[in-house]
Amino acid sequence: MTTDESQAYDHPLAREHLSALKALQAEGQTVGARGHHMQMTGFFHWGFVIYRCDYSEDALFDRFIAYLREQAESYHRDSQQDRTTGLYLQWTIVQEREALDGATKDHVRLRFVEWRDGLSVERDGAGADHRITPYLPRFEYCVHVGRDSLDSLRAQEEVLRAGQKKRATPPVFFAIVRATQRPAGLPEGYDSDEDEQEDEDYEDPANAPRAIEGHTDQDVGWMYVPAEDWVTLYEELHNDQAWYYLYAWPPGIIKF
Repeated sequence: MTTDESQAYDHPLAREHLSALKALQAEGQTVGARGHHMQMTGFFHWGFVIYRCDYSEDALFDRFIAYLREQAESYHRDSQQDRTTGLYLQWTIVQEREALDGATKDHVRLRFVEWRDGLSVERDGAGADHRITPYLPRFEYCVHVGRDSLDSLRAQEEVLRAGQKKRATPPVFFAIVRATQRPAGLPEGYDSDEDEQEDEDYEDPANAPRAIEGHTDQDVGWMYVPAEDWVTLYEELHNDQAWYYLYAWPPGIIKF
């Protein structure tokens, strides 16, 4: 059962976190969209659930996670959130070789939805029962790290070792997967007639997009994200229309 906003801070720990955030804001620290939603819901954990879907190189995967950590630290330091929202980042990394080695985005989505639907105060802590909490990015999106993601890190490492400057290196990326492939909401100004025309065009095989993991929809339910911008993405996804205006059809990578 969810609660009203007025009940968000019934838990002593939530009240303590709120007081700390307000005090640090008074000192000049910022909180971003994550901090505003923490204050709204009393739920302070944030961060994508990460599914490891390649088990061929443990050391490379460890370096990938280290890369994500470095980007988070850099973001929070530069945005003056290292003592506010940055402290509440919760790393949830799912590693199950038998179930996830080579797993598709669809399979990961099913696993994630099962986890998401178990949201509770007992499992997730204070604020989990607020009516807004199920719609936070932590429970709407997850990360798929497959062979292509690990290869992107290796490619960047090799270019850097060759003496290239970082801005000239290929991007490190991962796939962000949306919990529901066909979102219920549509962006303002959406033209259903135009969409129907696109569907009619695809009746001609020459106009149809190539299949991505068996899907030819305009929105296949996931997209590639530059790993250096993952915290920026998390911030953006507090806007329920962000998926639409950011979306890039794979193998394209979204840009900020």
